[in-house]
Amino acid sequence: MSRVFVNSLTELAEYEELNRDLNRGKGQVQISGCMDSQKVHLMWEAGETLPWKLVVTYDDSRAKEIYEDFRCFTDAVWLYPAKDLLFYNADIHGNLITRERLQVLRHLMEDESGVVVTTMDGLMDHLLPLSCMREQVLHLETGQELDLEA
Repeated sequence: MSRVFVNSLTELAEYEELNRDLNRGKGQVQISGCMDSQKVHLMWEAGETLPWKLVVTYDDSRAKEIYEDFRCFTDAVWLYPAKDLLFYNADIHGNLITRERLQVLRHLMEDESGVVVTTMDGLMDHLLPLSCMREQVLHLETGQELDLEA
């Protein structure tokens, strides 16, 4: 579906320069001058060869918009919400935020590619490396006996 709109991008010299910079793999690439309605399309097309994409934005509502826009291009997109530090909001939401965050971490460990959308607050979370998390995963089956001491 996304291939329909790529022709207009490939004709731009700036797009070719962007792809050249991304393929060099020397770090981050900054893009400016793009309207909000074009940003997700440009990110999707420019990052097509990259297995994982991280999109960081300024607040939760913009992160949700970007997440929904990415859903037009792929199902392999996940929203990583920031922790809710206000106690009364944490009580209202219960474990929803924790469950959403764990789902993203699970996809990072199990899937080969995808898009993660988060905010600066979500990005600032201190997390263990994925390799440490993988080592702690338990696979349980019905009827399996566990050694509680271990």
